[in-house]
Order: sequence, then structure tokens, then C-alpha cells
Amino acid sequence: MARKNDAMDWSKAKPGLIQQIVREGECYLDGQLKLALSADQRGAILAGVFTAAATAVLALLIGLSISKDVAIVHRYPVFLGAGVAAGMGVPAVRVESAEALCTQLERALAEPGPNLIEMLI
Repeated sequence: MARKNDAMDWSKAKPGLIQQIVREGECYLDGQLKLALSADQRGAILAGVFTAAATAVLALLIGLSISKDVAIVHRYPVFLGAGVAAGMGVPAVRVESAEALCTQLERALAEPGPNLIEMLI
């Protein structure tokens, strides 16, 4: 910490020196601002890339699950609606018969709020 005697007396400094110090300070602050903005931009781009990749993977899995030849519905249940809804805190159940559907539909109608019943055909 500078003592009072160590402080520079700016009244004795040449005007050109003061202008140069201010100019260098402005350049330093401009560099910090540009660095922060480019870091924000890189973060936004990376988030966009991850979102696009996740969307592509989910679209592929949904497309494969629609195909009758590939039983991806049974191999990857986490990508189905019940798994996603349960991960978001929405009550969800997966049924595979008409009897189970009736039972779960009665339960869902008795509860307040959203429910998801996923039925495999």
C-alpha cells in the first residue's frame, strides 16, 4: 500500500505522459472487454452445438423407433416419453396392455396436474 509520500504528484507530470497513461489504460480495458465478449460468444456457440447434437440423436432414435423392423422402443426406454417425463418430475407410466391402460388412466384422472401414460402398441 502506498504511503502519502510515495504518491505521484500529477501536477508535475507532462501532459503528453498523462495522455499516454490514459490511452494505455483505455487500450487495456478495451482488450478485457473484447476477451469477455469472445468468451461469451464461444460459450453460446458451444451450447448451440450441444443442443443440435442432442436434437439429432433424439431425432434418429425417434425415427428408428417408428420403423417396424427395429425394436428400439424396447432396447432404449430412456428415450421414450415416460423416461423423459419422469426425469422432469411429471408422473409417468408405461403400459403394454389394454387392462393396464384402463387402470393407469383412472389413476391419472384422479390426480391433479399433468400425467403421462405411454402405451406400446
